Amino acid sequence: MGYTPGSALGKEGSGRAEPVGIQIRRTRVGIGREEPHKEKRKREEIEAERERKKEKNLMEEFGSRQKSQWRSRRVVVKFYESKSSS
Repeated sequence: MGYTPGSALGKEGSGRAEPVGIQIRRTRVGIGREEPHKEKRKREEIEAERERKKEKNLMEEFGSRQKSQWRSRRVVVKFYESKSSS
């Protein structure tokens, strides 16, 4: 077939010179799938990130509600102050 040990593959010899490495899998999942514990960890990280974003949004909403309540109270106080001074 034209193969000589130590030389590269291909018509001009520009291909791989070393054999493709093997990876021993300890699980029975198919090719292209991660190890189950790695997939689980990745899902947990994604879920944790979603929770952090959700908490951040809730805190921002809470802060804006507090500000608007404070402003409305200030308007009422200012109204009564102006009413009493008249």
